[in-house]
Amino acid sequence: MQWHDRIKAAPGECRSDAWWTYQLGKRLKALAESSGLPRDEGLRSLTWSYDVPQGKQNEMGLPPIEGDCDLDAVAFEMNGFDTATGRPVQGSSELKSDGTTACGCRLLAGFINEAGENLTKRRDGGTVDHEIDLTYRFAWPTNSRILYNRCSAAPDGHPWSERKKLVWWDEHEQKWVGYDKPQFDATKPPSYRPAPDARGGAALDGTAAFGAHSDGKAWLFVPYGIKEGPFPVFYESVESPYTNTLWSTSRVPDVTIIDDPMNPVTEPGDPAYPTVMTTYHMVEHWMSGSMTRTIPWLVGLQPRSFIEISPELAESIGVTTGNYVSVKSPRNEIQVRALVTPRLRIGVIEGRQASIAGRFVCSGYKGIVCDPITNDLSPADMAGDGLIPSSKSFVVKIDTPDMSKIEKFNEFPVEYPKGMSEPIPETPWAAQPEERN
Repeated sequence: MQWHDRIKAAPGECRSDAWWTYQLGKRLKALAESSGLPRDEGLRSLTWSYDVPQGKQNEMGLPPIEGDCDLDAVAFEMNGFDTATGRPVQGSSELKSDGTTACGCRLLAGFINEAGENLTKRRDGGTVDHEIDLTYRFAWPTNSRILYNRCSAAPDGHPWSERKKLVWWDEHEQKWVGYDKPQFDATKPPSYRPAPDARGGAALDGTAAFGAHSDGKAWLFVPYGIKEGPFPVFYESVESPYTNTLWSTSRVPDVTIIDDPMNPVTEPGDPAYPTVMTTYHMVEHWMSGSMTRTIPWLVGLQPRSFIEISPELAESIGVTTGNYVSVKSPRNEIQVRALVTPRLRIGVIEGRQASIAGRFVCSGYKGIVCDPITNDLSPADMAGDGLIPSSKSFVVKIDTPDMSKIEKFNEFPVEYPKGMSEPIPETPWAAQPEERN
């Protein structure tokens, strides 16, 4: 849905993700064709014909790279089409299970209009005087920009608020109109009531604002059963300085803890680990540490490793910003410089001063700048629903450092060398270091 085009010729052997995926698929199909094995019948039957037509250029006027993939052809299949006429479908409601339509992803159906125009390529917009502009690019599903926008109108179809209205029922036109595209059947009046045997969308009445729910209503609970439900329940994380005072069990039910000697997990309320630890990314970081630590401009923006602690915690152990501290969890211990900040403070819990510490996750042992690995401290455990790791919340003890354990890393210079005021050639403005024109 976030369509973009190549803006300059690729240097050297650089290729797009689409190029690699397409060429890999062609090689796998060739292997399947030569094998003759029944197990490879699926690959032999796979449609994989996305060569760029001769002479085609992209929106920037650039020719394709040899062997490139025609993403317009891929987009057409993702949108879906009528297999007899080739007409692109205009929404998932047109998809059929009898083979007369094909679609790569039903949620994307409709981003190519009947004229074959890819609406995700639209850049102009600005055709309406409103925060919502349906003519700029495309949003899935069906180009509705606000989820459950039926909620902006009362059951009778009139806006709850003139200032905040999104969609409303027009009695004269007998359809839903407004600034956003209705995320439901625009011809269904508020007075509609389904027949007893109605199915699908027809089974929801005209006041149902939550069309993705089986009953069209808002849910305060999950009817299909979550392990800690049906109502959401507060639990302390797997590791916490505190016991759970709101529930009879100390941990989330059915939490998965990796059984390994290197993954000891302490019980909630363990006084040996009184500080809550959390992890995060910084604005100056880009995705993973393996990328951040090898890009000079990102390293230059944030060259120092640290752990954020509150003034109260810093005072209790006698350290200031720049001093080393020991950060110990049940699994590991690192020595790192402290950044004392009032951002991380949570007051008094269970009659004692609570403390919280934070450290970014882009640390690592390789790159332009290296430092102790943050996630060596976190536990290997996963929530019962979704198997999401809880590496954003665990316990540590922060104390004065053990200077004999401090790892010596090559530190990146905080300031750029003098005399480097000229812009770096062929480097876009956004990537130029500060104070360069």
